[in-house]
Amino acid sequence: MCLVIEEILFHYRIDDAVSAVPVHLGCGIWGTLAVALFGDPQILGTGLSFLAQLLVQVTGILAACLVGFPIMIKNSIEGEFFIYQDITERKALEDQLYASAL
Repeated sequence: MCLVIEEILFHYRIDDAVSAVPVHLGCGIWGTLAVALFGDPQILGTGLSFLAQLLVQVTGILAACLVGFPIMIKNSIEGEFFIYQDITERKALEDQLYASAL
C-alpha cells in the first residue's frame, strides 16, 4: 500500500522527501480498516455490526483526510500544488526556479 501511495504522490508531483506520507497514510488507513475487518465486536464493545463498524472506520479516514490534506497543501510559485515537508527543500526549489528564469 505504501508503494501505491508513493506512486500517486509522484504522479501528482507532491513532494515527500522521506516518504512519510505513504508510510503514515497507508499504514494509518490500513490500521483503521483492520479494526473493523479483524476486530472482535465483543472486545471492541461498540455494539455495532460489522458493516456499521466498517462505516465508522471509513468515516474516520475521510474526516482525517478532509482535515489533514488542506493543512499540508501549499501553493507553490508556479501555482502547482506541492506538499513541503522540509523548508530547505522548498528553498532549493525556489533557487532552481529562479536560476532557470535567468
